[in-house]
Amino acid sequence: MSNKSLLYKLMYSNSKAYQQLLINKKFIELIKPLDQKSIVLDIGANIGNVSNFILEKKGSKVFAFEPNKLCFEILARRFIDDSRVKTFNLAVSNYSGLSKLYLHQKSKGITDFNYIESSSLKNEKDNVSETNSIEVNVEHISKILSKFSYIDLIKVDAEGSEYEIIPFLIDNKNKIKNVLCELHGNPQYNKNKELYDDYQNLLSSLKKSNLYNNWFYEWY
Repeated sequence: MSNKSLLYKLMYSNSKAYQQLLINKKFIELIKPLDQKSIVLDIGANIGNVSNFILEKKGSKVFAFEPNKLCFEILARRFIDDSRVKTFNLAVSNYSGLSKLYLHQKSKGITDFNYIESSSLKNEKDNVSETNSIEVNVEHISKILSKFSYIDLIKVDAEGSEYEIIPFLIDNKNKIKNVLCELHGNPQYNKNKELYDDYQNLLSSLKKSNLYNNWFYEWY
């Protein structure tokens, strides 16, 4: 697939993603209070659909983190002239340093559409290749949080690394208004059986602390 063909496919994917955002009631509800002074962290920004939607609707300040090099290139170009957005070619977890980012098991190269889908720091994630990976920089979530006095919304789609991130978000919940997160391992919505125990343990902890559907919201 040529770079031009990939771009057209990404544009089509972008339009479909926008339609999904429009019908995601929880997402729409959480962004309603946002304004131009609000701070949003987009962890696992991919090509920037969520960031762009928030910018168009609310004009908030967005800090977008994406480790996949192709996704980040598209993300950075998309917002190159928008001072409201800061983009970072970083994975986010509970450590800082270099790590392998495992690519989609069907990805055959950087011009393949699957290259931008589902890449993960975890090789046990069910739809990634254990042998096809790239090296990426990882930033500790606590270092990122330390840069802000208050955050209005954190959206997390970290392809399994959310289980390393969320405990630090909970520790800092006094300065975070809301968290919206896709939890891999939820048996009702995806096939990541390897992450099922992580999902159940986190869900139990969130509910016990009265944070689930109160401060923390699951992205479906």
